Amino acid sequence: MSVIKWSIVLPVLLLIVTACHKRPPAIASPTSQPAAITAAPAPPPAPRSTPSVATPAATPLTEAQLFERMTLDQLNASKPLDDVFFDYDENLLREDARQVLQRDAQWLAKWPQTKVRIYGHCDERGTTEYNIALGDRRAVSVRDYLTSLGRLSELNGVPVLPGHGPALSDCAEAASFYLEHRQARLEQVRAARAAGATTAAEVVEQVYADVDRSLWPAAEWSVRAQLTYLDRESSAGQPRLDRP
Repeated sequence: MSVIKWSIVLPVLLLIVTACHKRPPAIASPTSQPAAITAAPAPPPAPRSTPSVATPAATPLTEAQLFERMTLDQLNASKPLDDVFFDYDENLLREDARQVLQRDAQWLAKWPQTKVRIYGHCDERGTTEYNIALGDRRAVSVRDYLTSLGRLSELNGVPVLPGHGPALSDCAEAASFYLEHRQARLEQVRAARAAGATTAAEVVEQVYADVDRSLWPAAEWSVRAQLTYLDRESSAGQPRLDRP
């Protein structure tokens, strides 16, 4: 908005009077000018606020990235693989040992870049030479079983002709299914024991209720092995003999 200044011009009147002496003409008093109005300077514009940039949250590491960052000592301290146990003076894998190795095989298949060393151990009974040889045989039994599971998992698209039942179109898929099925059965046995079942027959009645009763005797043998494994699992902190 602009400001306009106004000024007023007053006429000057001269009065002439006849007299003996001349008087100086009257001079009108100077006209007072109105005060100038000055516009106040506009305030400077407020500085624009810079929008704050949110710091992106750190992306959590994936399981593979965490695994790659682990040292060998940290990996061994986490104990991703379980031990298996043998009967006295034996190197044949029991059913509970096979179940342990099946889970170990799943872990090894998940992290194929890892390498493991298998040790066979014995208790103090027997001569040193005999125990060394027995420990070696136990280690070989574990190695061969893990190798067979790994080979089955690698046979993608290869048909399988099992000893009983229909032919299977994919060996690797069947092997993965059986491993998962065994693990699921073990959890069912664990739940049945927690519910109060104490014998293999009682567990079979709960876990295999939907299975033909003519198959229960065979299922009972499998459940006995699973109960043995759970007993050893619960006593993990106690001294055990004949570790491979």
